[in-house]
Amino acid sequence: MAEALAEPSLHLLLPRIAEGAASPAQFAAQADQVLNRRRAEAIRAGAEASVLAGTEAGMLDEIGAQAADLSALQQLQRERDATRVLNETFLARLKEVSVQRGLNQADARILSAAAPGSRVAPRRGLILVLAAIGGAVAGAAILLARHFLYSGYRTVDELERDTGLRVLGQIPQLPVTSPDALVPYLRGHPGAAALEAVRDLRSAVLPGDGGPMPGVVMITSSLPAEGKTTLAIALAQSVAGLGRRVLLIEGDIRRRTLPRYLGQTAEGGLLSVLRGGRTLAEVAVPVPALGFDLLLGEDRPGLNATDIFAAERFAALVAEARESYDLVVIDTPPAGIVADARVIARVADAVLHVVAWNRTPRARVAEALRPFAGLRGGVSGLVLTQVDPQRLHRYGYEAGCGDYGAGAGYYSG
Repeated sequence: MAEALAEPSLHLLLPRIAEGAASPAQFAAQADQVLNRRRAEAIRAGAEASVLAGTEAGMLDEIGAQAADLSALQQLQRERDATRVLNETFLARLKEVSVQRGLNQADARILSAAAPGSRVAPRRGLILVLAAIGGAVAGAAILLARHFLYSGYRTVDELERDTGLRVLGQIPQLPVTSPDALVPYLRGHPGAAALEAVRDLRSAVLPGDGGPMPGVVMITSSLPAEGKTTLAIALAQSVAGLGRRVLLIEGDIRRRTLPRYLGQTAEGGLLSVLRGGRTLAEVAVPVPALGFDLLLGEDRPGLNATDIFAAERFAALVAEARESYDLVVIDTPPAGIVADARVIARVADAVLHVVAWNRTPRARVAEALRPFAGLRGGVSGLVLTQVDPQRLHRYGYEAGCGDYGAGAGYYSG
């Protein structure tokens, strides 16, 4: 039985039976297990054989159907080729017949003999004259429209004539595309045309002829984005370059733009000093890159900025700053938007009003200057900022800031 079943476990059991370590009953039980397993495997193999037989029959049917389809397809292809050849033959014959018929029919008739003539159209001379007249009229209309619709200031003479105030400086546009690039530019281009113009403005604001020296200079504008904050930073750096102690105060506590330009932060600021919790010396932040100190505003929602600057505590803070610094520069909000600048001007010795070149409307400049007329001293002077020397030259203006454009090669920046 062990030989017939070819089971290794049965062969291993035979010596044990001979030795008396196992009984024939154990051999019979293990043989029954092997037989049962073999029967189950035989049944499973039979079921798989039946399934494979069915699959084989299905595949044979499918192959037969595909063979029939292939035969039909080949027959259709042969018919298609025959039809194409027949169609090409008919087309060739049709062309031959058409050519033969055309040769037999006349396709032209002589109506009258040809005679020389003159060209009627197009009339090039008339077209050129009309185009020149139309171009001149259109160009004149565009120039007149731009002249009468233009509302900004391009020259110092225009600005001084309309406002009655003196223009203290003209600042060319700085090639700075982001606020964080301003400090590297001011440090790396000391001879730039814009910084030379700031130094000219510094000489106008801080006369060196023994005249009164302003201790507090306030800078404002008519509208946002006129270069007011950039000018305040550049002027503070320029005065600090003379070896004087300068404090720049962030008077625009509504928008807080100075941290973006200077990258400075502080624990406390203007509001902390006004509330009495900190002193000016504690919250003033040095800006080593530019050489002056900075007093930042603070984000305190729910406060009225105009009331803060109108309080006596702010005037006392400015007075304290006068004693500690040679010059205090206050960057204020636009005077044409809020009343903060008009309130701060009461504690300032000089008020500089910034006007963006070729952009700020004249009506907005007049509207922003009107509240300062009743204050002591009023506006000390105007500053024309963001001047484009190349465009100024194209407009036909040669004087003023156009000189910076004409001598651009002289400046190292």
